[in-house]
Amino acid sequence: MRKLVDLFLAASVYLVVDQISRARLPKFAVACGVLVLFWNFSGYIEQIMWIPLIAFGLSILSVYFYCRYLDSGRALADYFVISLLLFFAAFATYSIQCGVPVAVFLLGLFRRQERTEGWRLSSAACGAIKDTFYFGVLFVLFLQIWITTGFREFTGLDAPSGSMGGIFQLDPGLFLEQFGTSIANLGWHHNTSDLIGSLNLNWPLWLLVASVGVSAIVFYCLFIAIGRKETTLPNAGSSVSYLDLMLTLAVFCALVAPTVLLESTTATWFPGTRSRMVQQGFQPVLYLSILFLLTEYLFRRTDRIEYLRNGGIALLCGVAVVFGLEYNRYASEQSMFEHKLETGLKKILPAVRKPTHFVVKMKGMRIGVWYSGVAPTMPSLFVETAYNSNAVWLDPVYKGEPGASKLVTLGSDQQGIYSPESGGWIPYQNVLFVEFDGQRVNRLTSIDRETFAGYGVRYVREKPLVAGF
Repeated sequence: MRKLVDLFLAASVYLVVDQISRARLPKFAVACGVLVLFWNFSGYIEQIMWIPLIAFGLSILSVYFYCRYLDSGRALADYFVISLLLFFAAFATYSIQCGVPVAVFLLGLFRRQERTEGWRLSSAACGAIKDTFYFGVLFVLFLQIWITTGFREFTGLDAPSGSMGGIFQLDPGLFLEQFGTSIANLGWHHNTSDLIGSLNLNWPLWLLVASVGVSAIVFYCLFIAIGRKETTLPNAGSSVSYLDLMLTLAVFCALVAPTVLLESTTATWFPGTRSRMVQQGFQPVLYLSILFLLTEYLFRRTDRIEYLRNGGIALLCGVAVVFGLEYNRYASEQSMFEHKLETGLKKILPAVRKPTHFVVKMKGMRIGVWYSGVAPTMPSLFVETAYNSNAVWLDPVYKGEPGASKLVTLGSDQQGIYSPESGGWIPYQNVLFVEFDGQRVNRLTSIDRETFAGYGVRYVREKPLVAGF
């Protein structure tokens, strides 16, 4: 499913870039589409990313159909209606995708028709405001519906101070502190730096260089062929095309502006957390726009410009391929890790017939080895999915000093065990203690203070525990 989403997003980016430039920059449009296709790595290993990526693609297609509407001289209203519907679908799917009205205003104001003899700023501004008004009305109507279905409770607008509902409130006071970091992560996400570190650990240098080089050569040949086609098009390389290039970049900045605004004004979705949802569609356009604009500004010889552009595009694509391979390697490693854990648990307990709490000693592992074992509730979600039951929980216990304030606590026989995942004390007869070394799961039947020595467990019992699930 994720690969189909990659293809959908790449096609959407290609279509809108080609439409904004009126097909006068085919190399740039194809390069954006191809780079988006391979730019499919992020800090998220789980494949829930396809939902916000589809929403982003719908926003992009909304802009595409609005461009078609403009190119018809605002005569074909069907395109405008389709654009509105796509915006509604994107916004309803993922509420941060509300930047389309800003993009529509920019296009309505600055995107001139092929024949510009009668173009006036005042008439363009009136048309842009009128078109944007319809998108704004749709935006407000959706928010009104959302409010009636619990939006106020979700955002904490009615919640008392300190309650969980308040964590989703926006705080403008954070803007100056977090805005710069959010912009930086949108341009170059810190997870990409982590990915480079992972490449350095897991790939020999010669293989890394060879992989980037071979991939770059293949893409270089591809874009040389596209460049030959581009030179045959009318008005190819004209200054108008570069104005369209700047407008394309402005449109994509408008689409991701709500993401930056959210990250800059909330402590919950701090900088970098939501930009992962749009980086696949935004960063390739940003990098390629900078490449094309810089080469146009710094060099005058056409052959040198094309040489540098082809080389830059090929290098970016080659790097994206290698980054994607490392991302897939890590995702596959995590999938195998979870498969072995699930298989081992089911050998010990084939089915859940009563409320069950697993306490898993991750033998020799520090927190972070298991990707899904870091975030709260994710370990229990994993085991719920494995057993297809809501009556099962899992608390992983890692080596080293505990970082959490609430620890797995082994209390008296009357107390039971405190489970951070379930948020309460659990009777020992409902708890299953196991040990996982990354390969096999073994049941722990006799537990004393030394069993979890050096692990994130608080042991407050006076005598050893004989586990009897």
